[in-house]
Formats: sequence, structure tokens, C-alpha cells
Amino acid sequence: MSGITFERHENYCAIQFTHELRSMTWDQTEAATNRIVQMISESHLRNVLVTAPGMEALPDGVLGVLLKVWKTLDPKSRKLIFVTESASLTAELEGSGLLQQWKVLKNRESALKFLQLDDTREIDVMQLRNDALNNEPSAGSATAASAQKVTTEPFTFENQKRYCLIRFHTLADKLSWSDQEAMMTAAISQYELANAQNLMIDLSEIRYINSGGVAGMIRLWKSSQKRDGHFSVVCPSADVLNVLKASGLTKVWSITEDREDSAYDLGVSHSALAEKRERTLLVVVSFPCALLAAAFLIPMFLKRESVLGVNSQLAALLLSSAAGSTGLLGILREEGFRRKLCIVSTVVALLVLSTVWFKENPISFRKKYPEYNFQRD
Repeated sequence: MSGITFERHENYCAIQFTHELRSMTWDQTEAATNRIVQMISESHLRNVLVTAPGMEALPDGVLGVLLKVWKTLDPKSRKLIFVTESASLTAELEGSGLLQQWKVLKNRESALKFLQLDDTREIDVMQLRNDALNNEPSAGSATAASAQKVTTEPFTFENQKRYCLIRFHTLADKLSWSDQEAMMTAAISQYELANAQNLMIDLSEIRYINSGGVAGMIRLWKSSQKRDGHFSVVCPSADVLNVLKASGLTKVWSITEDREDSAYDLGVSHSALAEKRERTLLVVVSFPCALLAAAFLIPMFLKRESVLGVNSQLAALLLSSAAGSTGLLGILREEGFRRKLCIVSTVVALLVLSTVWFKENPISFRKKYPEYNFQRD
């Protein structure tokens, strides 16, 4: 018996999940899923029966398979019937919110009666685990999988110029813990292969997050830390935000309500880039001006009683004023190494400005200038 079997009849398709599905790896289940999607698409049938004999809970990955199948059908006439007598399995489907579109019936006969169909002979039966184990999907299967990836995968990955975007879809919050772990591993692998270091996580479609989802988010954050990238989360849902607050992650992460604010926090939006250039200008002005101001004090000390000494101190005071004002702004707006440079610039500027206090210097608040006589060099 295979983990997944497919039956194509004259008027409907039937998919059966068995307990052997639990022994299939994520890659095997994914390959089988893509094969199902391709076969249903090629059959051009609008009715699908799903059975899970003897099961009291959905195996990992089954819900994702069913969502892919559902989206493959014609939206105008599609019907999906889940056949089960298990009350717990029915409750699980109800909890996912999918029974608003699907229907649960207790046996195959009642399902066919509901569809107003006869139980015709099987035209095609496939055990999809063999395809999965061989891991050799056909070209048509690859095409079908590619077409479905945009809308039916639990997440999409976008490699932007200055940042990477991982957008989680509604399916992500319905996966089991093991499926979520596999999903996060795939997302991290794509991020680590990308050129951009900054990482934005978009949870706009997520309305619920469990401990597995939080653990996966932490893995993504740690991956960005290893690459020295900035990390930001788009989370408009109050329920999801409350879970992140309870985990203490809002104190560590940048969490915004939309992608524009998130891009600003990452420093990749147009306004953030413009502001970054302005802050860079502050460092470029303050530090060199502070060094020049200190250098101009040398002639002043050597030629205090000369015109050169006066002009040197005057130039040093002007440069230190520029260095001090831009350095103070840089301290308030910069961070990291640039902020340290601004602190050094400001300290140097204050030391240079303090020369006006000493009476022996050419320019001093304590000197009586009418009694001052300049000497030519």
C-alpha cells in the first residue's frame, strides 16, 4: 500500500491517504503533491473525493496537498468531498476553516450521491509514493509545480536589490510543527544563498502563529544576525503581535504594520537612503573638520604673538564650530562606529573652542585687546 493513491474516474477523481504517508519525507510528499496537481489538471474534472481510512488526524503535509488540489480545480464548478467517519478528523478540518468550501460525508456512497454520480470503474490508479521515491517528476509535473508555487506554497521568497523578502501565506499557519520546521529550513537556505543581507518577513496574511512558527521566526532572525543583516517583521495582525509580545520578541525585532515602514527600518526605502546620505554627510564634515581644527592650533602655539598665530586660532575656532555642530547631530542620529567618530569629533571641537578661555592665546575672552600689539613675522 502506498502513502498516497490516485484514482481517475469518468466524472471524478479520488485521492486516498494512508498511514504510510507518515513515513514519507518532506521531499517525497512534495513530489507526490506536484504529481497529483498535474494529473488532476490534465483530467479536467471538477469533482474530487478524498478519503483517509482509519485516520483520526491528518498526517503532516496533507492539508497543504488538499489546498493545492482545491486551487487546481475550476473555481466556478469545483467540489471537494472529504470522506471520513472520524469525529476528531472532522473537528480538525472545521478548525482549519476549510469546511466553508469543502464538505465532509461519512462514506463514499453518500459522497457520490451528493455529487449525483455513479461509482464508475477506475480508468487510472497510481501509487504516487513510487514517483516520490524515484524523485524524477516529468517535465509536465515541473511545469505544473512551477505554476502552483506562486499561490499554493506556504511562503514566497523575493531577492530584492537591497533586501530579501519572505512572505508567508495562509497555508503556513495551518502546517504541523514538522512541516513548519521544513518550511523554515527551505526559507533559510534561500536567504543564505541570496546576495542581500537585510531580511524582511511579511506576516500580512497570517492570522495565527503557534510556538512552531515563533521558533522558525527566531531561526530566520539568527540567520540574519550571522550575516550582519538587519531584520524587520511586517505584522498587522493584533493576535500575532500579541504572541510576539508575550515571547519578548518585540523588544528585539523591528515590527511594523506595513512594508513601507519595514523597508524604512531596514534602511532600504528611498527616504531611509536619503536620510542615510545626510547622516553620512555629518560624519564626513565633523571628523575632518575636527582634525583640521586641531592641526591649526600648532601654528598658534608656535606664533602666538604674530598674525599667523591669530589667523591659525581663528581658523581652528571656525572649523571646530562646524565639527561640533555636525558632530552633535551625528551623535543623535548615528549609531555604531559612525557615532563613535562623531563623539570624537565633538570632544576635539570642544577642546579647540576652549582655547578662547586662556589669556595667553591670541584670541581670548580674558584678554584686553586694545593693549595687544601684533608683531610681524
